[in-house]
Amino acid sequence: MNFPKSVLLYYPAINIPNADWIRKSLLYTDAISSIVPYENMRAKGIDDQTKLLFDEDLYIPISVFNGIKSDSSDFRKFEKSFFDVVQSDDFKNIKQESNANIEVESADYSLYLNKLTPDILEYLEEQKMISYKKDGQAIVEINAACIYMALLSDYLARNNKNDVTPSTDEPQYERLAFMLSNNKTPSYKIDFQNCLPTPTPEIEIKKIIAFKKKRQDEFLRFRLEVQKLEVEILKCNSNEERKDKMQMIGRQFEKELIELRKLYKDFGMDSIKSSFQSLLNFKPQEILNAGAVGIVTDKILEQFPVDISNIHLLGIGGTLILANTFVSNRKKLKSDAKKSALSYIYYGERAGIFK
Repeated sequence: MNFPKSVLLYYPAINIPNADWIRKSLLYTDAISSIVPYENMRAKGIDDQTKLLFDEDLYIPISVFNGIKSDSSDFRKFEKSFFDVVQSDDFKNIKQESNANIEVESADYSLYLNKLTPDILEYLEEQKMISYKKDGQAIVEINAACIYMALLSDYLARNNKNDVTPSTDEPQYERLAFMLSNNKTPSYKIDFQNCLPTPTPEIEIKKIIAFKKKRQDEFLRFRLEVQKLEVEILKCNSNEERKDKMQMIGRQFEKELIELRKLYKDFGMDSIKSSFQSLLNFKPQEILNAGAVGIVTDKILEQFPVDISNIHLLGIGGTLILANTFVSNRKKLKSDAKKSALSYIYYGERAGIFK
């Protein structure tokens, strides 16, 4: 059964330029996405990193208006929201102020034509806010483009089978949409994600992909816990209450991480003590028998926190009992640690994923 995925929809670009945004989003969501004007993910306009994430099932392209009914009430509401904003006095004032404060080459935005609805395209032409380029692209007045891409992302997210949340690393887009639109995009999920540990900037995307594959079980438990907390945050009645709730969650996370770190740190010496103690409980003949039927592999010996491969007095049988007792203790530790939803973060720290 295919369950809905938790997806962060990046806008305005197709290829995501911010590697830090990619790192954090990959760690905390099922997948990332962007709005694409292509049907073929091998198209020239898609960069190698996006193709890699697509191949790993960590990037989900969202096609513009694919399968969406243009005569639906939600579609008409989306278009109306855009017209209401760009025809408002507030928008006209912001447009005048921004045009007076930015350089000429920064006053426009390049946009693929098939990202625009026919009615909005016609309106932009009438208002002289669009000019055409080659390769199916157009230059759109920057403020109108900001509003349109923010509203388009919100609309496509609401009409997707997955749990999609629009996100951007360009403040101008969210600020304009939030100031001028009555249909504001929920941002509590993004705010909540900002409370979580930040990935190391030097870490390669491929290492994050490998880590996520290895720790899939831990990730799923972590996501379930996050989803529960997101529901709690959504129930808050004010921004102040929501902020306090997220701060409390942050403190709870840190407390649990400290306990996990201590659990593993204490395990090192405690396991040595208990492993040697177990050896004392065996009779000499049992130790010899263990050596006769067992094999002490390098993999087992490497897990032990001290070198026992050269403890000749124990013999092979004693070494085997000692090592296997340690491995048994280690399995119990892992079992205990897995009960924590934050084991995903803890293993990320150990793997060098986080700062």
